[in-house]
Amino acid sequence: MPSGFKVNNVDFDSLFETPRVGTAGLATGFKVGGTDINDRYTAGSYPSITTGFKVGGTDINNSFQEAGGTTTTTTTTTTTTTTTTTTTTTTTTEEPTTTTTTTTTTTEVPSYAVTKSVSPVGGGTVNWQAGYEPDVAPNKYYPGSVVIVTESANSGYVFDSWTITGVTGDTSIPGEVSFVMPTNAVSVTANYNVVTTTTTTTTTTTLEPLSVNPTTLAANGTCDSATFCTATSESVGAGASGGSGSYSYQWNINNPSIVILNPTSASTSFRAFGLYCELCGPPTTETGTAYVVVTDNVTEEVVTSANIAVTLTNDRALANCDPCE
Repeated sequence: MPSGFKVNNVDFDSLFETPRVGTAGLATGFKVGGTDINDRYTAGSYPSITTGFKVGGTDINNSFQEAGGTTTTTTTTTTTTTTTTTTTTTTTTEEPTTTTTTTTTTTEVPSYAVTKSVSPVGGGTVNWQAGYEPDVAPNKYYPGSVVIVTESANSGYVFDSWTITGVTGDTSIPGEVSFVMPTNAVSVTANYNVVTTTTTTTTTTTLEPLSVNPTTLAANGTCDSATFCTATSESVGAGASGGSGSYSYQWNINNPSIVILNPTSASTSFRAFGLYCELCGPPTTETGTAYVVVTDNVTEEVVTSANIAVTLTNDRALANCDPCE
């Protein structure tokens, strides 16, 4: 065997020399390639190795001949190219993939029309309140939507009322109507009236201030009967002027013994009563202060006259009384 031939760092050349025939020189259990080669080299025999037994790619059977043969030392230069193949195994663990399928079902929500108009035509305009325009142009809303319609009168017209069909609207805010859209069509009409121009002619009549100037006459006493004498005055006129010319009168006197015969006339008479004849007394005199209040029946202006002195004298001689005993 060539010198330097080693297996597992053991020089086979030093173990198997010709003079050492019969002695294997290998420890029991010495294995090459998983084969216990000690079994092949037993004491008392030459090495016997099966043809083709190789170590490191060299057929060592050629190096050891049978007993009695010639040991041929074959020097074989073997160039061993060791190719180290690194196999990298990449294990990819694939995460479970969850596939979510979303099914979108589109259900068309019905919308309903809101028809807006004005009456009469040209009376004004109606519009959607800003922010409450139709859900579906030009005039449709979905049920539950809030609808607000506003109105504006044109020149020569004035707003009167709303006419609403298909729903009950809220008209509490001037100039607009609102409602929640039902599941049916709705119509809204703004009603207007023509502005009527009224010409008022005012006639101003300048009236003179109301005044009164009663006329006073001297009173003469007379007797109505032999037993019951009265003293009367001549009639007195109020003489009202100015104002509207329609007057009311009220005569007054401060002596309760003097009676005003017709206190609400333009002229009146005063009378005083007494049993002068029966008493056969001296002549008596009643005095008082009278005045008249004049009212303008149109302007309700009130004027009070100056005081009128009233004197009533009862003279037996003038009363035609019987002579006293």
